[in-house]
Amino acid sequence: MGDGNLDLTAGYLKSFIELNDSIDFTLDDVNAMLVSFLKQVVAFVRCEACSVLIYSGTKRNLLVSYGPSGHAVKYVAVESGSVASWVMEHRQSVVINSPSTDERFFSGKPISSRPRNMIASPVAFGEDCFGIVEAFNRSDSRSFTNDDVSLLETLGIHSGRAYVRHVLYMRKNDLLSSLGRCGADGSFMYLPFKSPMMQDVERTVSEIARTNASVLISGENGSGKGVFARRLHEGSAGRSGPFVSVGCVSKSEELLSREIFGCASGGKLEGGSFSVAEGGTLFLDEVGSLPLGIQDRLYDVLHDGFFIPDGSDSPVGCSVRVMASTSKNLERMVSDGRFREKLYYALNVLPLNIPPLRKHPEDIVPLASFFLERYSRIHKKDLAGFSPSAERVLSEYGWPGNVSELKNAVEHSCICCPSNLILPSDLSFCQGGSDFASEMKSEASRAIPSPDGDRSLKTAVNEFKRNYITRILAEEGWNQSAAARTLDVQRTYVSKLISDLGISRNG
Repeated sequence: MGDGNLDLTAGYLKSFIELNDSIDFTLDDVNAMLVSFLKQVVAFVRCEACSVLIYSGTKRNLLVSYGPSGHAVKYVAVESGSVASWVMEHRQSVVINSPSTDERFFSGKPISSRPRNMIASPVAFGEDCFGIVEAFNRSDSRSFTNDDVSLLETLGIHSGRAYVRHVLYMRKNDLLSSLGRCGADGSFMYLPFKSPMMQDVERTVSEIARTNASVLISGENGSGKGVFARRLHEGSAGRSGPFVSVGCVSKSEELLSREIFGCASGGKLEGGSFSVAEGGTLFLDEVGSLPLGIQDRLYDVLHDGFFIPDGSDSPVGCSVRVMASTSKNLERMVSDGRFREKLYYALNVLPLNIPPLRKHPEDIVPLASFFLERYSRIHKKDLAGFSPSAERVLSEYGWPGNVSELKNAVEHSCICCPSNLILPSDLSFCQGGSDFASEMKSEASRAIPSPDGDRSLKTAVNEFKRNYITRILAEEGWNQSAAARTLDVQRTYVSKLISDLGISRNG
């Protein structure tokens, strides 16, 4: 090979084929696949050792290394100012033949720990750079040439494609069983939750489903309360009737009354969700929006086992399991006189709380892949999946609209994606910013002291805490217990913060 003019001989081409075969053979084992790749790097680039780092944006970046003593796998943080961070930022290779005198990347590190020379190149798929591969020599052997850089760049592209194939392969396997468990009407009756937090919720659902008691499902808007209501209905013991859902928001008392209890006309009962749901489940979505009069009638049904249709004096017996959902603080509504206490306790026999998506971020990518597979079929798009960088962006976003927002964002990306792989630029919330990002930016800007004030980090953090906690307290009517639940901290800690930060109701 001549320096600067890469000339792949028959031997090199044979090795490339062997590399491709070995990667395909280990497609279901990412560590084995990367070790196989690194062995070929040693052979191609003729280096003593090498490593590949798959970037996640957190402290758990996968690092696989290979050298004379074998291979090792661990998770590492990427230090600012390191070779890895420079290659990730600039998306180009760097060759360092004199690390002992190169202070760009090795400042502060003892010379004895630095390699004799090294190359670092991006691991990429198209425009998506999500890792680096490094080749090292520690002894006084040959220096790296431009041909070596070209070879490593080619191998980086090849390994990037292989890694993306691995990710997509594993995602497809995980989705096969999930897709078969959607409702016959196309509803998402099953979602592939993997996190320990949601596995606990799943176990609770299984226990509740075996009973016929009333259930109150609480959680933020879009967190999946309706999905779990359907799951509970499907598992309800001895119930063969239908699942009937009634939305309680933005409807007049008259309309809700007719929709829930029906209307007697000419001696016949017309409509009514309790009648339609006979032997099954009636799900009242956002029950906190029900007028007080209907709350009283609903309690009577739960207590007595019959209802009275509009326009009738004759009771109608019913056997219906009632489930309700709420994103409101019903306890506070009870204390404010906006929700009947007796109905609250009648519904809350078996409480089920669905945590917001930001509390179980491990589920974001599996859920996104699940939705993408489904919408790819619906919209007849041949999409392979998300790029690693897109997955990282999905995981780092706050998802204020929870699972519903994620589902809508994935469908938008599915429809608008110009290629067969979704990149960060295809994600709608990355285009022009989001309400959540804007809100956090605004919140942060209010936390920054004026230029002539104390600009220490401690002061800025305390100012942010003061503004944010004051806002949550105001939203919760200055109920410290409710604020503590929203902030996911102990109530005593909220009291301590109020005292330490000088927070008062009057500002």
